Amino acid sequence: MPSDKESMPRSDALGAPSGVAAQMILRQKVGLGATTDAVEAAYRAENPLASRPMGLVLTQSELEAVDAQLLFQDTVAKAKQDLIAQLGTSYGGAYFSPGPDARGQFILRTVGNTAAAREVVDSSKLDDDTKSRILIESAMTSYKELESALDTLYGAFGAANVPVELSLLEQRGHIGVLVAKGDLPGAMKAVPDSYLSLIEWSEGTLGTLLAYKDDYLAYGFVEGGQWLTLGGSPLWCTSGFAVQRSGVSYIMTASHCYNGLDDYYQGGALVGSVSLRAPQNINCAAYCVDAMLIRNTASRPNLGAIHVSTSDSFRGVTFASPSISVGMYLCNTGAASTGRSGTDDLPNQCGSVTSTSTCDHKDAFSWGCGFPSVSFWACHGDSGAAVWRNTVYGTSGEGLMHASRGWDGECGFGAAITYLPLALGYFSASLTPPST
Repeated sequence: MPSDKESMPRSDALGAPSGVAAQMILRQKVGLGATTDAVEAAYRAENPLASRPMGLVLTQSELEAVDAQLLFQDTVAKAKQDLIAQLGTSYGGAYFSPGPDARGQFILRTVGNTAAAREVVDSSKLDDDTKSRILIESAMTSYKELESALDTLYGAFGAANVPVELSLLEQRGHIGVLVAKGDLPGAMKAVPDSYLSLIEWSEGTLGTLLAYKDDYLAYGFVEGGQWLTLGGSPLWCTSGFAVQRSGVSYIMTASHCYNGLDDYYQGGALVGSVSLRAPQNINCAAYCVDAMLIRNTASRPNLGAIHVSTSDSFRGVTFASPSISVGMYLCNTGAASTGRSGTDDLPNQCGSVTSTSTCDHKDAFSWGCGFPSVSFWACHGDSGAAVWRNTVYGTSGEGLMHASRGWDGECGFGAAITYLPLALGYFSASLTPPST
């Protein structure tokens, strides 16, 4: 499998942005020293390392610190649902912060008694170092109240026929409302007075508008995580990632979704026709590729993003995963298991990598070797869906849904995925960059 770090001379740094200023910006994002001296020290290191995702040039110790931060994020993400359950209605949101060093911190917001929340963390099974990096922050509004307010605002804006984009801002316990320029007065009139204090307003260009996975997006954009239908057939799958190959744009999904019908639709409109398919390998010598490309250049524009939910319908995919390992915490965008809104069964949409190849797993899947396995909930119809991971560098594309433990239309815990870099390599393709 590819490595997440490589040793190389300065001139060959993978994707390294030109200029000290660009390096300083990227280093600040991950909590590293962002001075010119720090950048120059990294370039002068005897064996500088280039981080694939963002083009950061790092010393060995800095790369180890960033790796520690990613490990910390994975550890906390796996424990998060249990912490939320114990906090109950006092839970006010959570987010990662770079913190005083590159390992980072996790901020847990709570309404009322912060000491009680601290006790919940301290009594958990997390190791002491991880506990020390979980900070408790007081919140004025609980997460459940924010979710309820979000639903109310969706209804209020819909009734007033005011197009908006809403987002839940956990860091500040507010709801972000984006309106088109000129629509702000009308939008404010549509909101009940009791909700005005929860809103952070902004004006700009609306891109996705209250989008469901089977909606036709503004301008006809297609992205990952959307509901795909196959010609006139009742069969369907989920879109994976927007990719490019030799200047042509495609939507990638699972090869086994192909049933002899070339034309694929999303939101009732043609996406395009199947252009390239990998063979449906089952027992591969090493790692399998279950992927195909739907050429959308002539019919619909694509976006370098994934459709996670109605409130997160344009999550830009920053890079393809540089490596996959047991314990990584990945999430599924399958339209069957997450529903039209992308919010069905939220606690089970993500899970840990249990094996990098199903052959390594003691309870091997019946489809054979070659597919990494993940412990999230998956259903028939999720095939081809984007599997992603939230990292300090941004959203990482990890893989395409291959199969779930559920058979004959049933759902189940445990899924096999095609590792995304292998699929990209098979087609000599690259991810379409996010365009915000």
